[in-house]
Amino acid sequence: MGFMSTRLWREAFEVQPGERDEDARNLLKQQLLSMRDKVAQLVAHIPADCKGLTVHDVTHLDALWEAADLISGDNWKLNPAEAFVFGAAALVHDAGLTTLSYANGRAGLRETLLWKDAASGQRDGENEDHILFEVLRNLHAEQASTLCRREWASPISGTIYLIEDSELRQSFGEVIGRVAHSHHWSASRVQADLQQQIGGSHKLPPDWTLNERKLACLIRCADAAQVDRTRAPLMTYAALGPTGYSDLHWKAQAKLNRLTRTKDAINFTSSSPFSIQEADSWWIAYDLALVLDAELKASNAILGDMGEQLFTAGRVSGVTTPADFSERVRTDHWRPIDASVRISNPLLIAKTLGGRNLYGMVKDVPFRELIQNSVDAIRAKRAIVGQSRELGKVSITIDHYESDEELALIQIDDDGIGMSENVISTALVDFGKSFWNSDLLKEEFPGLKSKKVKVIGKFGIGFFSVFEMTERVKVASRRYDQGLEDINVLDFRGLASRPLLMRGSRDELPYGINTRVTLIVAKSAVDDFKDDEDEPHIGYYRPTRRRRTHSDRMQLWRRLRYMCAFLDVSVSFKDNRNGSEFSHSPNLYSSNVKELTRDLEISEHEATLGYFDLTASLKPIKGPDGDAYGIAALDIISIIHEESPSFGVVSVGGIISSESAHTLESQSQARIPYIGVAEARTERAARDQSTIIATYEAIDAWLEDQFAMIDTSKLKNSDQMQLASFYYQVLGKCSGLPFTLHQGEPKSISDILPHIERLTSVYLPVSFRYDTYIEVLGYSALTAEFFEAQTVDKFFVTARGSRRIFDNEDDSKRVKNTGSGEISFDRLYKVWPAGRSMLELLSRKWGSKIECRFSQEPIFSTTIPSLSGKRWVLILSRGTGS
Repeated sequence: MGFMSTRLWREAFEVQPGERDEDARNLLKQQLLSMRDKVAQLVAHIPADCKGLTVHDVTHLDALWEAADLISGDNWKLNPAEAFVFGAAALVHDAGLTTLSYANGRAGLRETLLWKDAASGQRDGENEDHILFEVLRNLHAEQASTLCRREWASPISGTIYLIEDSELRQSFGEVIGRVAHSHHWSASRVQADLQQQIGGSHKLPPDWTLNERKLACLIRCADAAQVDRTRAPLMTYAALGPTGYSDLHWKAQAKLNRLTRTKDAINFTSSSPFSIQEADSWWIAYDLALVLDAELKASNAILGDMGEQLFTAGRVSGVTTPADFSERVRTDHWRPIDASVRISNPLLIAKTLGGRNLYGMVKDVPFRELIQNSVDAIRAKRAIVGQSRELGKVSITIDHYESDEELALIQIDDDGIGMSENVISTALVDFGKSFWNSDLLKEEFPGLKSKKVKVIGKFGIGFFSVFEMTERVKVASRRYDQGLEDINVLDFRGLASRPLLMRGSRDELPYGINTRVTLIVAKSAVDDFKDDEDEPHIGYYRPTRRRRTHSDRMQLWRRLRYMCAFLDVSVSFKDNRNGSEFSHSPNLYSSNVKELTRDLEISEHEATLGYFDLTASLKPIKGPDGDAYGIAALDIISIIHEESPSFGVVSVGGIISSESAHTLESQSQARIPYIGVAEARTERAARDQSTIIATYEAIDAWLEDQFAMIDTSKLKNSDQMQLASFYYQVLGKCSGLPFTLHQGEPKSISDILPHIERLTSVYLPVSFRYDTYIEVLGYSALTAEFFEAQTVDKFFVTARGSRRIFDNEDDSKRVKNTGSGEISFDRLYKVWPAGRSMLELLSRKWGSKIECRFSQEPIFSTTIPSLSGKRWVLILSRGTGS
């Protein structure tokens, strides 16, 4: 076995003539070889559990001795106890990559928080091999720390331990575990968490002490250096057929020769050049070299700080540039250059993209983004501790700034999960990377991802919007589950300077608050809340003259109340300078809806014009499973008067994110105007575009309920006909309201169906506006004779007519001059939206496409000369063969 011929092995375990510690050396050697036999059986199962992984069997573990020899050099020493711990740690460091190393195997792993996080959003059993791979990859280093103390129960031989000798197991089991675990730690954690000197076993000489940091440095460098073609044998590669990123690793290592050393430099070389098709694998090889280079430098720094002898190898040659590396690991007909995307001035990018260039001229964006962060933290805490919306509050306070009357002090507090030092110093300031989508989330709060917390933030840039308002920002935070004194403060002194990370005091984070963001801003940033454009965003719409004040014409407190109107978190605001304040309740679907309309700045009179009771009509949009997607009332006014925009807004995660006149969409793709709030999602950080998430089933059910509440006593016949037409077009059902005027009476669809089914054609009134343009007449355009005289059975009038049917004046003149003319069904359907319900009704009942033409026909059943003549009509006839 090649590892037994390495210098480090021989110096530790080969007994020299006259050696007085022969028994101790033989004990360590025998125990290590016995452990190797057991671990070899475990790691043989890694390919079955981590499909596509390069070789991680016992040959890799043995080769770490050779890599350690290469790195350490001829004069670097380990005492026998240290060599034993190094060898044992090398054996178990990857053994956690198989399910055999876990007490309940795959079944037990399925119950871990890590598995639940990885499986979040997937159906049971879906992508299970991939999930297993990810779970083992993340757990294996930690699991390695337990293996030397774990027992395996065998019905044949009884209890089995990797280290058979109980004294050695008790003395070194923990140390071996920590050293093995540390190969996935940062260098700083190695220095912080591992000890420099530990006593050994009573069975060994007293001077055989251990230096955990020294051993950790050796194993992490040896592991990084064991990357040649022995890890990627060709036959195994062909049999496994790895794909994706694993495939690139196989191809990279398959070309790498055994590493060599020249003085202090480790040399990478390749057996053959990398072709253009293998370029991605070449970059993998380059990355492997960079990793080893970084490990060597960090480890020698740790060794030097302890006064220990440094490794002979201190760097990797040729990694300064990709071009230099390609002289050693060759390429074929292409040159690697480091042209990867990079940000040379991330602080400038943060300010540029975190402000108006991304969000536009909207001054409340910094408040929105900070409130959103607080809400996400509160929802996460609720999920962890198992509480509902009663838990959590966001408080916004504005005060005078004592030392400068031109400034104001803003504090935004929350009692959410808070931030550790690691989070506040990395995830918070990592522009473009959201904590909620990062691996750090799983590290800080295992299992939280699987709870599917509804977080708003996902772009990782919202916090930086505050620098559009000010550069004087301070963030104080502590994790909710840590002590009151465990406060971290990140003090920004402008984006041009690096922030200061400090320990905070209780004055900076009072009891009950887990995160406080403090901003020192110019007074104008909070007092001058007016639209950046000259013209106010107040709309006056004919014919109803509805009006609505947009939030960009509101004072700050009203603007924030509007923004938070649909949050499931309590929010309070107080400006101590002028006394303005509000308090928002999180009981969205159970509280008084008058509070919602007040917060949304919706005047019931302006919204309804007295046509309906808005308070009674605002109802949740709920699916069959009970999930609610918003609360809204059907905007009857927008249906009756098409020129009047809706009062519908959307919320993304509870934050009102847009003031556009939104509409719901039915299963028939029809647009439904509403008053209230619908929940939505967005893929844009500016939240200027969003998609309503309510299901078709929920919308259709809500719409039916809304129609059932309509008070017809407040509506004219034409209004009811328009609503009935809308209902049929959206749902394909009869509402019971009048749908058409037939023989002088408003009639519902149910009333006219017997007539429709026996008729072969129907007439609709038409006029020539200015003698040039053809228009279909609606109910409101009729003159008195249509109500006083009897019309023929096939004559119908819809709620609303059309605008001009033909764009070209000549087409209309041609119809008038010839006395008739045809128009295609598709053209008519397109130019006459208000008539689509009638066209669809006829098509469904007649079972064919409708033939459409203009002609002059008698429409009155009377002998009165003035009425008995022919009138222009649109004739809709059954298609041929129907």
